[in-house]
Formats: sequence, structure tokens, C-alpha cells
Amino acid sequence: MKSTILITARKQKPFPPFGLQTFFFEEIMSFANELGLQIYFADPLEQSYSDVLMGYEFVDNSWVDIEFQLPKFIYDRFSTPDEELYKKAEQYRNYCLEQGCQFANPRPLVHLLRNKFAFHQFLEKKQLVDIPSMSSEALDKDLVSQWLDNFGGIYIKPCEASNGRGIVVLKKEKDQFIFFDEGKKEFSNSSDFFEKFKSHCKPNYVIQPEIKSFQQANSAFDLRCIVQNDGLGVYNITGLGIRVGNEESLVSNLKAGGFGLAYEEIEILLNKPIDKITLQQAIEKKCLKITEALQEEFGCICEIAFDILLNEKLEPVILEANANPGRWLFTKIADRYEVQNPALSKKYRQMRKTCVEWPIKYSYNMNN
Repeated sequence: MKSTILITARKQKPFPPFGLQTFFFEEIMSFANELGLQIYFADPLEQSYSDVLMGYEFVDNSWVDIEFQLPKFIYDRFSTPDEELYKKAEQYRNYCLEQGCQFANPRPLVHLLRNKFAFHQFLEKKQLVDIPSMSSEALDKDLVSQWLDNFGGIYIKPCEASNGRGIVVLKKEKDQFIFFDEGKKEFSNSSDFFEKFKSHCKPNYVIQPEIKSFQQANSAFDLRCIVQNDGLGVYNITGLGIRVGNEESLVSNLKAGGFGLAYEEIEILLNKPIDKITLQQAIEKKCLKITEALQEEFGCICEIAFDILLNEKLEPVILEANANPGRWLFTKIADRYEVQNPALSKKYRQMRKTCVEWPIKYSYNMNN
């Protein structure tokens, strides 16, 4: 009898049934078929609270409507910026838990990583934190002033937003305070900057100092590192690449206009000789150490993506973590080098393929 899993996602157009994730799921199916794994797909927003689901399977290169029994293992790929839709999907997830279903990533882990401030509190508790933070519910004017003096800038971020949405940056230049908000600049002085600062700090926001990163690059950048588990207790680094923002952006997210760059070109990006092997080893060691700490707290983990900055000493600084990582970066990198460096392009296409296959390998091994 085939092992069966459910993949949940939000139905979207274009590219039905699941928008851009449709291509990801079709890649998944080619590997699932090799393993003899039965996979069903469904949107949790369209389900009644019963053992019978309405959804899809991918058969002979076609998406087919189907009714099926609720599988006991779920790889959750549902995401939305709409908080009400997220809560509705969360209600269905809770129903699945009540029915004895297991999620690939433990739900308490997902909740922690979804909240940037909660994640930093976890790192602080485990003595793994690289960057200080404060909650918008506990603003400290003296600490804000100290961060501005020491770091030169502060990021104000929604705890539960993604793709660079809602970020405001405050910078101090001599006696002038400048707020950068979605391309707009707002100026202030020492007498009223904190009142304006508070006006940007909405409930459930996190405030962090700007990392004094190595500033040879002309644009914002970070590194994305994916850690995955094969279901046999082995955590591996399966993906590593660079995201670079456009020159007008304060963030490096691809959806904000950024682009992908191969890790092999980090010296070109920073215009400085770098021991790439030593840096990569430091990144991998830090990501695996945090993953192990998260596993101790929450149990076995399928996958996590870490967003990483480099400080002035070219040391990795963990900024955020994501329990629902995309693979688009590796496709963008592969496309970038298709003509100029086919070997590098091939490497990143294989990297994407590996990142696609490991959650299915995890699901298969956890079901056998």
C-alpha cells in the first residue's frame, strides 16, 4: 500500500490550481512517483471539517479534481499576507491535528519562526543571538538613541510580514534623523524624532539596529541558506545563494525587485578577497547549530531557511528564519548563468532539484 501525504496550498490564478507553486508541485510529483508516494493537494480554505477532502492529484501531467480521505501526514505550503485568511487556514490545521495528523514542520516551530521577535527571544534564551531586538510594546528611548549612535540606523519591521513588506528604516546623519518608508523620506530633529519613531512602531512590530555590515556592496544583500532533513535524522545544507536588492531598495527580497547571485561570486559583490570555504563553513555551522536547538525544543524538523547578513568582520549574522521556504532564488541564479557559465547554472539547477526532493524524501521516510 502506498504511503500517502497531503500538500496544502492556496488556490491562485494565473497558473492554476496553485499559482507559481503549481510548478514546484509538478517537480515534486516526478520524485514522488519514483518513491511510489501518493500525494494529494488541497486548499484548506475550501475544506469542510470532515474526513473527506476536495482537492487534486497530478496524474499523467494533468491536474485532476478528486475526493480523498484525510492523510495523516501533511506538508503545509499554504501562505497568505491576509491575516484573516491565515487564521481561517490555521483553524483547519488545528482540526487536522485533532484528527491525529502530523505536519512536516511542527506547528509550534512554525508559529515561532513566523514571529521575528519571538524567534530572536528564542535565540537569546539559547545564547545564539547575533543582533539585539526590542518589541514595539516595550520601546526604550535611551536604547533607541544608543543604537542610533552605535549602529547609525534602526529597522522597524512587522513581526509577521514577509518579502520586505512594511519595513521602515530610521537613520541618523549628524544631528538629522531620516525615516525611509516605502521609498519616501521623512526628516526629523532631535527634539521630535522619538515621537515620529513611535508613530511608525505599530503593535506587533520588532525593532532592531542596523547591522554594521561589510559595505563594499552597492546594494542591500543577504545570503539564504536552506537546512533540510531526510527523515532519517540527518540535517544537511541543501541550498546557499545570495539575494541582492536593487539600488533604491533597503531590502534584498526578490519580490521587491532583487536578483539572485551565486555564492561563488561573493568576492565580486563585495570587491574584496574572501576565503569562501571558511565563510561557508561558518554559515553552515551556525545554521545547523540553531536547527539543532530548535529540534531540541520542538521535535523533528523538515526544513528551515535562514536569512544571513555579514558583519564588518565578514562573520555571518542570523537575521531571520523561515519554516516555509521557497526555491525561486536558485532558479533565478541558474537562469542568470545559463549562457555565461553553464556549469554554474547546472549546479544551481541541481541545488533547486535537491531542495525540492528533500521534503518528499522526509515525508516518505517518516511514513515508513
